[in-house]
Amino acid sequence: MDGGIGAMIISDRLSKTGEAKRNQIVINIAASPSVFKRLTLIAWVVCVVLSALKHGDKIVASDVDAITLLKICLTF
Repeated sequence: MDGGIGAMIISDRLSKTGEAKRNQIVINIAASPSVFKRLTLIAWVVCVVLSALKHGDKIVASDVDAITLLKICLTF
């Protein structure tokens, strides 16, 4: 990583632009493939952990009914 230099440069650019332009820059950064890929991976890890914590006992006991499966799917 760049030690935060890139973030400082982007922050400096954002502070010198209007609100509409600033919003567009933030959306472009958030929609960039590298950021989207990283966030998707993080979201999957969080969903797996949450599902395991909330429904792990039923999954291990093979006692997953339709309602529990729906809850697991809604977590994702």
